Amino acid sequence: VGRTYTGVRNIKKSHEEASTSLRIGRFLSGSASVTFFRDLGPYRFLYELQDSEAMLAFHRELLGKIELYDAQNQTELLKTLICYFKNDCNARITAKELFVHKNSVIYRVKRIEEITGLDLSDPEDRFNLQLGLKLDRILKT
Repeated sequence: VGRTYTGVRNIKKSHEEASTSLRIGRFLSGSASVTFFRDLGPYRFLYELQDSEAMLAFHRELLGKIELYDAQNQTELLKTLICYFKNDCNARITAKELFVHKNSVIYRVKRIEEITGLDLSDPEDRFNLQLGLKLDRILKT
């Protein structure tokens, strides 16, 4: 669903937004969902830029090492990171959701920091990882 505008001149703009919402909504949630353009956030440009070399390099730089570590060590660091961010970086809630001890989540977060060289207490590093995870979702859908 596109945003609401006033005036006839903006009908085309609202229609384009609705079309974009439909494409991205189908891509992310399946065909039965209603998606509002205003709710797409960064998915608006990530979807359009998903095939650009810069975006693919950004994805590799942020998540490539974690994915490789998970594959080589049969761990779930990426899954932990997704859950950790979803739970507002709360290790206790994340542990409960993953059915592991809180100390396991803390260990995994430290491991992610070691592997990536990022500091999850730094808002900029968290933002970059969260953006990388959104791009990852698009690339793997």
